[in-house]
Amino acid sequence: MSSATAAARQHLLTWGGPAQTTNRIERDYRWWALAAVLLVMFMASLQSTIVSTAVPTIVGDLHGFDLYGWIFTGYMLAATVVVPLVGKLSDVYGRRPFYLWAIAVYVLGCFLAAAAQSMLWLIGARVVAGLGGGALMALSTATVGDIFSPRERGRWMGVVMGVFGISSIIGPTIGGTVTDQLGWRWVFVITLPLAAAAWLIVGAILPRVSTERSHGQLDLAGSALISAGLIAILLGFTWGGTNYAWLDWQEILVFAVGVTLLVVLGFVERRSAEPILEPSFFRNRIFALSVLIAFLVNMGMFGALTFVPLFVQGVVGKTAQDSGIVLAPMMLSFVAGSAIGGQMVSRSGRYRLLLVLGMACGVVGMTLFSRLTPSSGSAEVIRDMVVLGLGIGVTMPIFTMTVFSSFPHEQLGTVNAARQLFSNLGGAIGVPVMTAILVNAFAHDLSAYRLGANGSPQSLLTSEAQKAIRDRFGAGAAGQHLYAQFVTTLRHALSHGITDVFAVGIGFTALAFLLTLVFPHIELTSWEGDR
Repeated sequence: MSSATAAARQHLLTWGGPAQTTNRIERDYRWWALAAVLLVMFMASLQSTIVSTAVPTIVGDLHGFDLYGWIFTGYMLAATVVVPLVGKLSDVYGRRPFYLWAIAVYVLGCFLAAAAQSMLWLIGARVVAGLGGGALMALSTATVGDIFSPRERGRWMGVVMGVFGISSIIGPTIGGTVTDQLGWRWVFVITLPLAAAAWLIVGAILPRVSTERSHGQLDLAGSALISAGLIAILLGFTWGGTNYAWLDWQEILVFAVGVTLLVVLGFVERRSAEPILEPSFFRNRIFALSVLIAFLVNMGMFGALTFVPLFVQGVVGKTAQDSGIVLAPMMLSFVAGSAIGGQMVSRSGRYRLLLVLGMACGVVGMTLFSRLTPSSGSAEVIRDMVVLGLGIGVTMPIFTMTVFSSFPHEQLGTVNAARQLFSNLGGAIGVPVMTAILVNAFAHDLSAYRLGANGSPQSLLTSEAQKAIRDRFGAGAAGQHLYAQFVTTLRHALSHGITDVFAVGIGFTALAFLLTLVFPHIELTSWEGDR
């Protein structure tokens, strides 16, 4: 039996990895830690992707189309706020205790969501789950940096993205099948056995870290300011265009409060001994460009792709299970792009050409999505997803690798949290903005078609809703003809709104592409003894 195997077995028996003064994981021990990280990522991403294909059915059941985006926004808002806090604290106190806390909170959110009786209840549960899920994703990415050297991270980030991709491939299919066969509540609890296993294994494997910095002063003022400021800004984007017009006094007030708090945060962080968000990070060109590009990509990609299941179910007319199958090709191409790109970067140490080509592919994919029509079939949606997935898969690991290589290891959790903060912000802002575009475009078309309040996308999302509407038109030939016209009109209005969302996404991804043209090159090094 090898010494690493014997040590791991001893840690399993004594509950906890080795006691040490740094988060860096030694070579002989790293495979156990990597396995623990991959399990956590698989569990967290599987739950997120399972939910995606169930959301249209949930909205049809709980009657909350106007709150459609909030199911994602609530999760992203909580995940965004928690990232810098967990990133900083895990640098000081170690990753292990925050993994255990995050898994427990995530499980609580899943239980609450499964029991939801209204859209507001469900959104609150998603906020709780987002606190845990955001922390898990930040910790997992940072732990990869603890395990591997900058040069090696290309290869292994490809593996990590592959695990994320595999869960994203099977998640929508499982979610659609479970929704159709058992009901949407089951999608929130089906992964809980994985969560229990992840909690036990992480607690047994990851090291217990105690550093001299553990006795330093926590940046409580910075934590409070960044949390309050981000919540205010995100609420402004979430309410804008739906609850309030963008220039209403409520919108102006909430944005003014958010910006003021973040400006004050900048002054506070310059004087803090242990800042929650280090201002000096933004003087690093690699970091500044990486977070800006990731922000734009996520704003366009997640903001638009949130509505792909809605298009497949509401416009194309597929079931939740079928929409999950349609989503799978994107993740297959995402996995392929991540694996190929990671291997190429690790072997050559070069990444700029891959970055430019990948982002160009992303722009093409988003453009293809904007050309979908009510007559588009599943084959067109699959084609567009393959193109977009390949482009995003190649590029996203590169930003993580280059940012990690630009800072010392003891700042890894903090800098990764800052990087992920802006990445999450892109999705958190993009989804409500795109929701407002969709809702307003749909409402405008209904008015033009003289349907008014009689038309709702919820009429297209479940068989029960379709039957209820069909019955209202009567069983005769004339009634069924009017029903067919009504459904066709709704599908055209919904299609128009969703393609408007994709058109806006083109602008964000195109701007990200232009920024990759000036992205600098740095040397990706290896730790001693890694080759």
